[in-house]
Amino acid sequence: MTNVATRKQQDRLFAANRAVGRAALRVDVARGVTCRTDVAEAGSLRLRFPNADAGELEAVVVNIAGGVAGGDHLQFDIAVGEGARLTLTSAAAEKVYRSLGPDSAIDVKLKVAAGGVLRWLPQETILFDRARMALRKKLQKDM
Repeated sequence: MTNVATRKQQDRLFAANRAVGRAALRVDVARGVTCRTDVAEAGSLRLRFPNADAGELEAVVVNIAGGVAGGDHLQFDIAVGEGARLTLTSAAAEKVYRSLGPDSAIDVKLKVAAGGVLRWLPQETILFDRARMALRKKLQKDM
């Protein structure tokens, strides 16, 4: 049996080892081509652009943490400007592992302006036994 001080120390250690990631992307049209106007990456999330010179932009999300475990928090903030076209996917299936503590959280905010097209096509999510995850999605059209 652990004492209260030891339990608090374990809780702090657990919290310090959680993955926190944020990927924000805004695309707009410039000279008839969809291009990135704002890209922000933080923590365990990365954005890659395999066809950066095409008329329609593709972006791939990479979670370098290798999955999601209890207490991890991932945020996506994607905006598509008027007339822009974006296909957004992930490099691999997202794995959500069991949690003996808090829920993991994935927050997805998608904004699409008039005439814009967003194809949000992440790979599947694999939930392991006793996985705990809160998925929150928000879609805003005609920003």
